[in-house]
Amino acid sequence: MNHDVFISYSSKNSAAAQAICHQLEDNNIKCWMAPRDIPVGAKYASVITQAIKECKAVVLVFSEYSAISPWVESEINIAFSNRKPIVPYKIDTTPLENYDEFYLMLNNRHWIEAYPDFKTRFADLVTVISNLVGAKTSNVTKPTPAPAKTYKVGDYYNDGVREGVVFEVSADGRHGKIVSMKQSAERLQWSSDYAEQKQLIGIDSETNGAYNMAKVKTISGWRSKYPAFKWCADLGEGWYLPSIEELKVFTLNTAVHDAVNRTLIARGGTKLYDRGEWRGYWSSTEDNRKVLFGEFCAWNVYMYRVLTLNTSKSGNNYVRAVSAF
Repeated sequence: MNHDVFISYSSKNSAAAQAICHQLEDNNIKCWMAPRDIPVGAKYASVITQAIKECKAVVLVFSEYSAISPWVESEINIAFSNRKPIVPYKIDTTPLENYDEFYLMLNNRHWIEAYPDFKTRFADLVTVISNLVGAKTSNVTKPTPAPAKTYKVGDYYNDGVREGVVFEVSADGRHGKIVSMKQSAERLQWSSDYAEQKQLIGIDSETNGAYNMAKVKTISGWRSKYPAFKWCADLGEGWYLPSIEELKVFTLNTAVHDAVNRTLIARGGTKLYDRGEWRGYWSSTEDNRKVLFGEFCAWNVYMYRVLTLNTSKSGNNYVRAVSAF
């Protein structure tokens, strides 16, 4: 094998991985990535292991999908064990600290934060990798940065992929969270599978719905078993069912609720239910209490009484998705 860099990624992020590969190779940095560089008929595990051992550095395309990928975890374990320089290239807001294996190996590494547009930090990645592998770059051009766009609660957001209304922002206004323009047309079950309803599945984060969503996606057949989560996922990459604390921000906080609704109405979206309406919204946060028939509960917001309730997972509520930018 003759390569400088091994690219580790989830197949769900193949577009980003291929773009990274092309950018590096345009700058004389030879990359290795599956399945492109696996010979026909070869055993995946042995070829990948050898490719990692022979590389000079590893680029990890880190996202909610790679964070739960057994293949990616194994690749990074091998790289870590073989003392390979690992450069995590983060393409979404998935928090490292929620994934113990990755946190152990990568918490003290230099991370390249590349979201919401993963192409914006290519030049930085090329520079870092070039220094590690000793390549002479030829096509690195620093893009002229556009003025940073800032947002406030209630602003309309559209990056060409995701469309929504801002309900939470960072202090500098450059990052935050949006709620989807629409909601489920009908009430959906949190879980429609009887066996799943009667067990705890460990998605109990009260503040991080993306973490809860990622854990649900590790369950075999989750799309048919978890209708509320499926509805959010069907909106596209990056959307998830909010945690209970995220949900409370745009449903129970009067100022935020009203600011979001004004924009939803103005932009032709489906407005949030108002306080006093006989409606509820699911959160992604599981509760460890059971109801009469042995089913575990999940948290939701009940708009009629403007409070949170823990309800059987087999119950029905409306669904609103959120995403981070």
